[in-house]
Amino acid sequence: MNPSPWTLATLVSTSVVAFGAPGLAEDLTVFVTAGAAASRTEAAKKADARLEALAQERKDLEDSLKKQYGKKRKQWPADKKAEFDKMAALVRRLSFEHNFRNYAGATAKDIEESVAGIRRNLDQKKGVRVVATGDQADLRVEVVGRFVGPDELGQNAAKIGLRISAGGRLDPALLARNPISWPEHAARMAGAWAVPWHQYTAEEPFWLVQVERPSGLLRGMIYGKVEAHAAGNIEKLAKESGAFIAAARRSSSPRSPP
Repeated sequence: MNPSPWTLATLVSTSVVAFGAPGLAEDLTVFVTAGAAASRTEAAKKADARLEALAQERKDLEDSLKKQYGKKRKQWPADKKAEFDKMAALVRRLSFEHNFRNYAGATAKDIEESVAGIRRNLDQKKGVRVVATGDQADLRVEVVGRFVGPDELGQNAAKIGLRISAGGRLDPALLARNPISWPEHAARMAGAWAVPWHQYTAEEPFWLVQVERPSGLLRGMIYGKVEAHAAGNIEKLAKESGAFIAAARRSSSPRSPP
């Protein structure tokens, strides 16, 4: 099921057709790499303490709004819903960073295995092309961690964290004018989910995506299906938002992202 980031347990724990517009024959290019392992610094510890307090504030605000305006959020006043959504988005973003800090306990070799696995699966996707460097890419996909932990139902699930940003082919300023909403991708029969925990903004120009699936009994099977689902999520983005991505491409020669 869709992962719920609000409990402390979770906190720790492109072809032409694909682009959906005529004349856009180029594939979505993707560079997959390992992200940097963010260590548990003093600043990170303070962020963790802030996260716990914010998660409680979010819960208290939600309870209060339900009592005042009903359980259905569409009944809430627009300003109150916006207030809640802003706080909820911040908690999700901090939760993701907490969960995947320092690769979530995975080794650098583990991360490289998932990098290779996502690349292999993307090679089989139509409308998507894996490239060797970031300056050749529309999207830079970083694997920032992986771990096995409880899902919303308390069952063990293998989880991979992705940080996705503009590659050298895209102009971040153009992308920020009309940020693309990263799509949720579900395979309900398999219990697999790809869920954005942070959407691209001008202030924080990247997406954070968690991909998870119930873990298998054999180590070699634990992350393989998750990597396949991650590639499917990127393919879905190409199909749904390829034209918007093409519109954000640089008019001049691409350069490496900072």
